[in-house]
Amino acid sequence: MGMRSFIVAFALALSACGPQLPDGPGLSFGATPSRLSASQPTSELKLVAWDQTGAPGVGTVLFSASAGALLEGTSLELSQGTATVTFRCIAGTDPGCSGAAEVEAQWRGLSQSVSVKMP
Repeated sequence: MGMRSFIVAFALALSACGPQLPDGPGLSFGATPSRLSASQPTSELKLVAWDQTGAPGVGTVLFSASAGALLEGTSLELSQGTATVTFRCIAGTDPGCSGAAEVEAQWRGLSQSVSVKMP
């Protein structure tokens, strides 16, 4: 088999596999930055949700935090599968703002949490 035939056969084999579908709905949740400081007491938390077909999630996401404040509120609507909330924790103002705070997001029976470290 020549190189051209091999490449064609390889491309056909790959295309026969088709797109990979997700195992079901899911969430991805992260914090930027993941460590706060006295001069930077806020973190942007971004949640990405997808449904069982891999399409962007729709609906309401509920957020909760073990300390600090979620500036946009605790209930946000997904927009194109994403929701972003600002977490603020100021040491000295909130006794829970030391060590780490857990922020949880819930959507359609799924939950994901992220830990934000503090001074």
